[in-house]
Amino acid sequence: MIQFANVTAEHLDTPLDFSIPDGVIASLVTSRDVEGETIVRLLLGFRAPISGSISVNGLEPSTLIDSQLSDFRRGIGGVYHDGGFISNLNMWENLILQLAFEGGIKRSELEERASVALQQVGFDGGVHNLPSRLSIFQRKQVAIARLLLSSPSIVLCQSLFEGLSRGEQKSIATALLDYCRDGKTALLLTSNPDSLKGVASDLTFYTGGTLQT
Repeated sequence: MIQFANVTAEHLDTPLDFSIPDGVIASLVTSRDVEGETIVRLLLGFRAPISGSISVNGLEPSTLIDSQLSDFRRGIGGVYHDGGFISNLNMWENLILQLAFEGGIKRSELEERASVALQQVGFDGGVHNLPSRLSIFQRKQVAIARLLLSSPSIVLCQSLFEGLSRGEQKSIATALLDYCRDGKTALLLTSNPDSLKGVASDLTFYTGGTLQT
């Protein structure tokens, strides 16, 4: 469960108060992009709220020490507005980076799993290109494929559908919803509510505190 209880923070226009149960796809419409960025940083423990409390699966991210944060963040995957990649690593290196770092998987198995994940999202670009050489759609496809590999229980998506054509939006939405079918929790953050048209969210929140089911 993700819960914000009367949270205030720099760059948040109003206090945030909402709860997202496990296994739910929720949308949060912000007034500005910086609000979405702030919410992601609060959830990942990169910053603490000024007041109020944040709970993710019973843990308060800002109170965790470094070793605890590392384990905590392994359970949260991110798909960001530009994909969220390390710019000087090619797409293949970005895709397998986390699992390769953690070890425990044979190289041949890791490569096979990564190839299957790319096929599942329909990626047909050059995996040895740097992120800047691929379209925003291709970068987001690889970001979804990275989720398939790491299998986090919570997914944070920032401006996921912006910059995409309607057909590309549908493709990304289908890949994300397929991933979330087995009980994963997803939070879609955007300042552009039109980009969420056609996305089957279970809950929709607004930073002003309104809930629409």
